[in-house]
Amino acid sequence: GVSLLMEEAVVSTQSTGTKYGDLQFKDSQFLVFMNRILALAMVSGYVTVFTQPAHKTPLYKYSFSSFSNIMSSWCQYEALKYVSFPTQVICKASKTMAVIIMGKVVSAKKFPAYEYVCAALIFVGVSVFLLWNPQEAEKNYTAETTFSGLIILLGYIIFDSFTSNWQGELYTTYKMSSYQCMLGTNIFSSLFTGVSLLMEGLKQWYQRRVRALLQSGPLPKQPRSGL
Repeated sequence: GVSLLMEEAVVSTQSTGTKYGDLQFKDSQFLVFMNRILALAMVSGYVTVFTQPAHKTPLYKYSFSSFSNIMSSWCQYEALKYVSFPTQVICKASKTMAVIIMGKVVSAKKFPAYEYVCAALIFVGVSVFLLWNPQEAEKNYTAETTFSGLIILLGYIIFDSFTSNWQGELYTTYKMSSYQCMLGTNIFSSLFTGVSLLMEGLKQWYQRRVRALLQSGPLPKQPRSGL
């Protein structure tokens, strides 16, 4: 929703070298965590106030879409550091085809031929539009495309297409509301990202302690007291 668009705009701004005044966001993981916490608070209030259908979905099943959603967000933001702007847009345009293929894998869905044609035309159209004048498309972006960036973008496409198809499968099987799905997914997302941030913080604290001890040198020897 709106919060995801704001999140992407902030991280994109940081990665492409633009600043909001003197403010720069350096930890995309923390930004994702705050997004999930905000979404969890809002959807919790909604399902508390408004009546929802009986919940029958096993809670652990939300963890799969939660993990894939976190990974797709991470891959999307990390890729901004390693690929050019046209490459980002072309890869995102190919996501339609990835969603169709993942739908066949996750739910054994059958798609009519025209959907494959539409997905291919979208990809070709965006590619031609961006590659026709690449200098103009990249004039405000400094990142160059690297192989590692392409691998990260591929991870984004795979995880993102799995998320939508897995949630669609839950809707079909358990007839839950979209707000119940958001609540379950964001509970696990907040837990996963919170634990990850905590472990990262402990790691940095430990590294600082070790560095401080190494810089301080050996402790002075205490003189022995005579008997």
